[in-house]
Amino acid sequence: MKRILIIALALMLVAGLTTAYAQDDALVHTSGSMRVEGYYDENFSDWNDGEELDEREYWDQRFRWTTRFTPAEGLEAHIRIDYNERNWGSRLGAADGAVGRATHGTSGEFHIDKSYLQIERELFMLRGGQQWNGFGITLAAELIHTGFYFKLKTPVVVELLYGKLHEGNGQSDTDVSMGIDLNGDGDFDDPGEGVENYTSGSVNNATTDDRTQYGLQVSYASEMFSVGTFFSEDQDRTAYDLDDDQNVWGLWAKANFGMFSFETELDVFGGEQEQGVGLRDIDYVGTQFYFLASVKLSDVFKIDGEFFWAQGTDEGVDSAAVGGTQEIQISCINDGMDDWVPETMSHLDGMYHVLPSWDIFEPWADSGVIAGQLSLEFTAAPGITLHGQMGYAQAEEEDLELQEYDKHWENSWWLAAGVSWSFMEAASLDVGLFYADVSFDGDDDDPRNQQYAATNLLGHQNDDGDDDDDAAWGLLAILKISF
Repeated sequence: MKRILIIALALMLVAGLTTAYAQDDALVHTSGSMRVEGYYDENFSDWNDGEELDEREYWDQRFRWTTRFTPAEGLEAHIRIDYNERNWGSRLGAADGAVGRATHGTSGEFHIDKSYLQIERELFMLRGGQQWNGFGITLAAELIHTGFYFKLKTPVVVELLYGKLHEGNGQSDTDVSMGIDLNGDGDFDDPGEGVENYTSGSVNNATTDDRTQYGLQVSYASEMFSVGTFFSEDQDRTAYDLDDDQNVWGLWAKANFGMFSFETELDVFGGEQEQGVGLRDIDYVGTQFYFLASVKLSDVFKIDGEFFWAQGTDEGVDSAAVGGTQEIQISCINDGMDDWVPETMSHLDGMYHVLPSWDIFEPWADSGVIAGQLSLEFTAAPGITLHGQMGYAQAEEEDLELQEYDKHWENSWWLAAGVSWSFMEAASLDVGLFYADVSFDGDDDDPRNQQYAATNLLGHQNDDGDDDDDAAWGLLAILKISF
């Protein structure tokens, strides 16, 4: 009951403010959307026709409301609210989210997605609060966070980012514990004690550092092209007093030459995670490249071609060894926090569904990728647009077996087709069909692989017991009103 009252009061507050200033269009600007989506798909969880548990049929919805207040020239306050973003039939309760959730989710009642102030002058712009920021073409460094963003609007644009992702032990950042007190004497200076002797079984090493992200981007733009470089680091990622930092350096460019346009980005990742005594430390690695070329052949027909490449690693597969380091591929920092993966989102999320993971640059752990995708868009009539898509992806790193008998992803190919119908002003219906076929490498008949798969969810055996797995397909429909 208390939560319902809070939600009602919040909605009344926003509605009241909006109504009070409705006569002054320069002060309050509102926009938003309401959508209902329906899904049906088969085999995307295990790529096995023999199992019915991977057949999904469900609906979901989201109401989004954005309000921007401009009390004076150059001053703005923004808030974006997602209400009732949830699957139909899910229960309203604590597990479905709470008022003021600070991160994106698929269910919940009242989600304050963004709330920040903005000061903009001729030479600079400053934002403070809960906001979204991204560098480059937002492949490797983008997130919703609480923090500051500063932009210096000189001919060569300079952007600075500070984001607070976690407050650590609290506002005081006081040590909860400095290590493992083996003998119980109250200090951590004896042999075998201290942070350097942390083990995964200990709960004594609560973090004393805030988790923060820093970023710097320098770019230049003209009427026809823009180019830039950036660096960003996610620091103190773990919940313990052990080093865990991820960073990325990127170089990007965009250009538009009338009927031809392109965008591209190269990213190089680094960082490390300290594991503690008796465990192998982790080196974060990754180099990836993306290229998109668009050709607008006429006012009604456009072709997009995309190329993806990412280097995998085979240095992380043998995690049983003690000492030394192992490598883990990453394709974005901060764990893809709130990452909507624009490069893998087709008109109807087709490519998002056809890979073993959500990430085109790492479809399987440490695999890397070599991939291409062709997309077509044709306006058949006013308000009616047809879409088509086909693509192929394979692992860049072939030696991925955790054990000599283990199975792993090898390649995928997919097709998607859809139609978008704007049947009224600000109202649309999108319908799409997608199909995918995935192959895994390994021995289905090896009993050790079947046992390993049962405990690690890596087995993908089809009805025939061979290495080619069953295809998957899905249908998606989206009804949306924008305002």
